Amino acid sequence: DDIFKSYEPYLPGAVLPGDMYALGTMGGGVIILDKNGNLVQRIDRSSGLQDAIVLYPYVDRDDALWLGLSKGISRINIKSPMTYFGEQHGLEGTVLSLKRYKGDLYVGNAIGAYRYDRSSNAFRPVEGMGGQCFDMKIFDGELLASNYLGVHRIEGNEATPIRLSVNRDYVPFALIPSKGNARRLTVALGEKAGSLYKQPDGTWIDEGFWDLKWNASTNYSNQLDDGSWWLAFNNELIFATFHDQKVGPVRQVPEIVKYNESDGIEGENISAWDVNGKTLFLTNKGLFHFDADQGRFF
Repeated sequence: DDIFKSYEPYLPGAVLPGDMYALGTMGGGVIILDKNGNLVQRIDRSSGLQDAIVLYPYVDRDDALWLGLSKGISRINIKSPMTYFGEQHGLEGTVLSLKRYKGDLYVGNAIGAYRYDRSSNAFRPVEGMGGQCFDMKIFDGELLASNYLGVHRIEGNEATPIRLSVNRDYVPFALIPSKGNARRLTVALGEKAGSLYKQPDGTWIDEGFWDLKWNASTNYSNQLDDGSWWLAFNNELIFATFHDQKVGPVRQVPEIVKYNESDGIEGENISAWDVNGKTLFLTNKGLFHFDADQGRFF
């Protein structure tokens, strides 16, 4: 409705594949609607259309949409699964995270977090999420995001803090849901990790930091189904197991076993990856796997 209040529709329209319809406008490009009249997409100058006045839409035998414009003709491949978004859509800087939540597309980049607004075909900033947005995760039905200021919950175009950084003590590069406890969130903080626990009433408990240093990045760790971890730190591998984790602001002390070159893992820049449920280890010397029976890497 808001679009048609701003831009007069120009009839006739065209029937598209998938029970959709294309309507031209006098200055707002072409509007794609579903059979219930809901907005699916708006294509205008910001999408690459050479003119915003669409006088006549036509669908050819290949289901491509042709548009007769006040200045020229354009062809749009409606069936393409890809859509390009860039600076003309309000996105600037390198994209660092991406998530679809409640039907809306959210993007985190080097400047902040953004939500895609279909009616304007542009991304709008999420308030309270300025600065680099490193990661986004859907956790227990909520959209969580991390930046230099801490961990936040996003709803619509607003962010509310869950755990704020104090003197840069909590700069989360990755948010990792625990496989050992569905209410626990591991927060990767550079060379350390924190733990947040979501209570049944929706409030959060800051459980403090792990009593263990590691390269807290998703590339340098792999979490197993039982909640134990393979961690890489200073060209060593650490296998960490947490026993009887209590809920609350207490330091989480894992049982650890360390591995290095003497155990068969060679090279530098070790990273751990989950490949079809099996942990593989990549270094500058090759790809390794761990034999639990022999306690060695091959």
